Amino acid sequence: EHAAAGAERPAALDNLMRSERYQVVVQMLDELTEARADAQAARARLADRLLCVGDDGGVRVGTGLGSATAMATLTTLLAASARACSVDASSAGLSADSASRLAGMCKRWQRIVHLDISNNSIKVLGARALVAALPDTGLETLVLGPKSTELRLQPEPESPAPSADFSGRGLGLAEVVVIAWWLSIRPARVARVTLSDNGISGASWDYMCGRWDDSDS
Repeated sequence: EHAAAGAERPAALDNLMRSERYQVVVQMLDELTEARADAQAARARLADRLLCVGDDGGVRVGTGLGSATAMATLTTLLAASARACSVDASSAGLSADSASRLAGMCKRWQRIVHLDISNNSIKVLGARALVAALPDTGLETLVLGPKSTELRLQPEPESPAPSADFSGRGLGLAEVVVIAWWLSIRPARVARVTLSDNGISGASWDYMCGRWDDSDS
């Protein structure tokens, strides 16, 4: 203020500004301002990475959906929407717990008609939670597994296929739990189900090579 008025600064203020303590305080304030700006930029990048809403109302979820922040943001988006939408949570790092919470969201908001949880390790616990919620959701299609296997939930096809071939889809026990439930709700009996070349006998999926490391599975 003194400088703006063209007046000389008081000697005491001059001495204070030259003091080591003052310089430390100024440095701390500068670092705090810089850290705050970095935090705001990081939050913006995180929001872009976690959730992206398309023109069709679809929500694309990025890596990290399991975090409380991402789940809260997704909840806000779904609550604000009034039209049918899809949620793409493929490769989003879902755990059994976050898959369970996502299933609860689908149950709460019936307007979610498409859910993609492919390429996630939801485990059998998460699959069971999903199966428990599915009958009370408005989902029409569900995509799961390493190779994005799609299950039509409702409405059912007019002429259900007499067989279901899931061979070589990279399925694990969690996906099989969901498929078993899906088979149980079919209006027509499925005569044959093929699950060969999947990791349901203890093999593990090699994501780098795109195959099971146990040739007998």
